[in-house]
Amino acid sequence: MFLDCKHQGQNLSALLDQFIWTVSQALGRGYLAIRDLMQISPTALDRVLEVNKQAPMRLDIWVRDKNQKWCRQSPETPAVSSWDETFTYGELDRLAAKLASLLIYSGVRREKF
Repeated sequence: MFLDCKHQGQNLSALLDQFIWTVSQALGRGYLAIRDLMQISPTALDRVLEVNKQAPMRLDIWVRDKNQKWCRQSPETPAVSSWDETFTYGELDRLAAKLASLLIYSGVRREKF
């Protein structure tokens, strides 16, 4: 699924800002190891701080419960889609159940690490 033009422009602008920031660090300080680069530009850091300024509202619902609702209502609806694979809600539900069974079989228990 493609983003609308407004979001594509914002993403492109943020990507360009980060690229310029990274290149300017590398060129502006002489020899600089990659590990010494500031990995986030000041503009991006300001945006992260702005978005996270207020804590999100607490919801009294588990992701698992929400996912199971979708699995029952729309098992054939795509839940995750990437360039090489698409999983429906039904497939995710089956895979999650299989993983849970394997974890239990392996001895994983609640509050046991």
